[in-house]
Amino acid sequence: MDINKHNIILFASNGNNIGKTTTAKQLRGYLHNHFNNPKKELNEWKVINGYMTSVTHTIYNNSFADPIRKITKSLYDILFNDEQSRTFEELYNQTYKNLSLAEIFSEDKFKDYPELKEKSIRFLVNETSDQLQNIINENLWAGYARRDIVFKTINQNNTNNDCILIYDDFRRPLEYNYLKKNLDPEIYNIITVYLDKEGNKSQVNTTYEGQLTDFPFDIKFTFKEDYSNIDELFSEIKNLLH
Repeated sequence: MDINKHNIILFASNGNNIGKTTTAKQLRGYLHNHFNNPKKELNEWKVINGYMTSVTHTIYNNSFADPIRKITKSLYDILFNDEQSRTFEELYNQTYKNLSLAEIFSEDKFKDYPELKEKSIRFLVNETSDQLQNIINENLWAGYARRDIVFKTINQNNTNNDCILIYDDFRRPLEYNYLKKNLDPEIYNIITVYLDKEGNKSQVNTTYEGQLTDFPFDIKFTFKEDYSNIDELFSEIKNLLH
């Protein structure tokens, strides 16, 4: 397959626990093995910086929320430096992020901030995001993503490499619209993917969820309960890469 654009893949779902982040990480491995396999034919290799190489694609896992989590960690650092040395990034996963802080940290962490005891890490991240967008601009995080995309594809010596950037938290039309408007379509191809799972009973529980009900996704895919059809999804995505 001849790809001549940088590709951006946006994963979305209706609710939590569908597997967007896990799928995004597995997709990166799948695409790396497909495009950067040293066993592929020599006529598929590229000359990059004067050397023949089979590594023709640089593949990234990204999140629109990456800067939000960093800012939130800084704001609440006194809480997140707990006695067990858990980092905020480790806590921001499906196991911990919906628990109240009182279920994670010891009582002495709240002597100065008792009002935070019943808040979850997910709440703190979403609240930080909302407040900063209200102060600055609703496209704040989409704008950050665009700058990161441009840096990784153009400013980081990847002009000879095709880049694939996989976002695991596409939730709002404005994210897609901003990227579509502010990235050159001659250089970038955006693929949108909606994920669901058989038996899914997830509830929409944040202001960001549920905004893509009528969005025209490039791919709508339903996992089997055991995710045994995941390769079918990867094949569909690969066929849309430009």
